[in-house]
Amino acid sequence: RRPTLPRAAATLMASTPSASLAYIAEHGLEEKLTALMNLVAADQPADPLRYLAEKLGAKAKKSPAAPVCPPALDEPPPNAPGAEGMVCPCNLFGSLSYGEPIISKKDKTEHPPWYPSQAGVDVGLRVHNTLTDQSDPVPFIPGRGRRVLWYTCGPTVYDACHMGHARAYLTFDILRRIIEDYFRYEVLYQINITDIDDKIILRARRNKLLADFKAEHAADYAAVESAVGASLDAKGQKLDKKMAALAATELPADAPSREREMHETEKAAAALKKRQFDDIAASVATIREVAAGGGGAASSILEAVCSDAGVASTSAAALERELVEQTVALNEELEAARDALDKSDAAKAKRLAELTQQAARLGSLLARLKALAAASESPIEALFRFAGSELGETLDAEKGSTVTDHQIFNAHARFWEKAYLDDMAALGVKDPDVMTRVTEYVPQIIEFVQKIVDKGLAYKGGSGSVYLDIDAFKTQGHHYRKLSPFSGDTSAADMAEGEGELAGEAAEKKNPNDFALWKSSKPGEPAWPSPWGTGRPGWHIECSVVAGGILRAHKEIHPR
Repeated sequence: RRPTLPRAAATLMASTPSASLAYIAEHGLEEKLTALMNLVAADQPADPLRYLAEKLGAKAKKSPAAPVCPPALDEPPPNAPGAEGMVCPCNLFGSLSYGEPIISKKDKTEHPPWYPSQAGVDVGLRVHNTLTDQSDPVPFIPGRGRRVLWYTCGPTVYDACHMGHARAYLTFDILRRIIEDYFRYEVLYQINITDIDDKIILRARRNKLLADFKAEHAADYAAVESAVGASLDAKGQKLDKKMAALAATELPADAPSREREMHETEKAAAALKKRQFDDIAASVATIREVAAGGGGAASSILEAVCSDAGVASTSAAALERELVEQTVALNEELEAARDALDKSDAAKAKRLAELTQQAARLGSLLARLKALAAASESPIEALFRFAGSELGETLDAEKGSTVTDHQIFNAHARFWEKAYLDDMAALGVKDPDVMTRVTEYVPQIIEFVQKIVDKGLAYKGGSGSVYLDIDAFKTQGHHYRKLSPFSGDTSAADMAEGEGELAGEAAEKKNPNDFALWKSSKPGEPAWPSPWGTGRPGWHIECSVVAGGILRAHKEIHPR
């Protein structure tokens, strides 16, 4: 029911918070607000927002044909050179207003101009402006009044949250509470759940195939052991090949420091995966010994682990406590050694290497001890527990294309989405005002990608995937990586993380840095119809469309 003519504004004013009423009174806006609300109540429009846009637009240079929240993504900000003032129906008190452009003092070629807002309220908050990378903090002024539009990338829901998730979302929550509760800004906080992604596809398929395999061979230890052995052999060869390739890579003497850091990080990550794999292999070897020798083998293995740990013969539970205590103490020493590391000090570097080796040895002993306990109860269940991931990879390589039910991928994402929300609630993180999912925006993503293609900024590859044309994007005057200017090439590791394990052939790209906006789907991958064939959204484009669908083109805060 719509309120009648004289009561429209009165009803609104009665339900308005006192702080907002004070703002309205201070700026003499009662009459304007009353008139607008009474117009809506009197004319009873079917689409109030479009109606208000037309009424407000009549006062602007350009009368919008539809409600204009902020300008479209491909238009300059209002009041910027070449732009006409535009009025937003969500902002009854006037249009967005921006000041003169500010150019970075550091590098005019890499950092784009920044148009600071002139219409919002300055309460004294100062922030670092990533867009211009200025040394001094700048005033935080929203686009309108005290309204702050905040978009946060949510998790890719393929597995359980870890400490990195906790740190990120707790940090955002603390900042949000300060902005809302101390500075009294009115925050609209949106978070998006990435529920279409290669990691989700692979994990869901592998879990499904592993469950089917387990049901088929529930009592056949020999078949499971054989399959696990083949999987470990394949995984070990893959890791060895990766390690050898990294070791053989020699960067040129003049390679940028960032490239050197990325290479060292990749080598460290590969070494960690190799150590983890070695622990899995040791665990499977322990399980095999128990399965072959029974209780006598278990006792011998326990004695061997005690000897390797330098501990007198004891029970498995007591030994585990001892190993955990050693691990905690060693980790503290490792952390101190890392903090004090000076690569020019050979003695400190050597000590760090020794501690790292000790940590790896303790980790291996703990893995063997846990495998011993599991194998003593059920060798076949122990194989699934300790080597299920590797077996799932093998099954997926053989049969992944047969998993075609969308519900399998959706159920996997919904399970881990709930786990994420439960974790956030346990940490005391405030709920978002709006939570969206990529699967809810596929039609809008297709439309968005088509507009990019129509502008000549994207192209279809031979596989049916659509890629952003980085060179064309720059040629048309756009700034690539606007908040993180970088003139070099994106590293192979970064490209692999963004494109995913199921990405198409790099050979079909015009530029190695071009990335997928739309990914052609192969059998065993969720797919939606599109002008380029069946496929799914690329990882990079999701946030652009989902955030724009709720908060429109201009946002005050987007953590990265």
